[in-house]
Amino acid sequence: ADAQTIAGDLYLEGRGVAQSNAEAAEWYRKAAEQGSSEAQENLAKLYLEGVGLDKNYAAAVHWFHLSAEQGEASAQRHLGGMYLSGYGVPMSDEDALHWFKCAA
Repeated sequence: ADAQTIAGDLYLEGRGVAQSNAEAAEWYRKAAEQGSSEAQENLAKLYLEGVGLDKNYAAAVHWFHLSAEQGEASAQRHLGGMYLSGYGVPMSDEDALHWFKCAA
């Protein structure tokens, strides 16, 4: 999964390969499905911004949540923001605070 995450990074940045957001998303998905918290967070960000695939807040929440549960502070912060704003989840100050505290 680590090599797949790195491949995603290379495609996203166009380092050594033609830059391709769609290829980056595909490599991140492969690693994310194997449990890579870094790839899960990266894939969530692509869904959040609509980079390389269609913008999908629910999918972003799904992948941020999996990454956040593994202790990724950045994913926890993003997830808190999703709950605070109601993107992809029902707005919940309580859930937002929980994830922000986890990230702190």
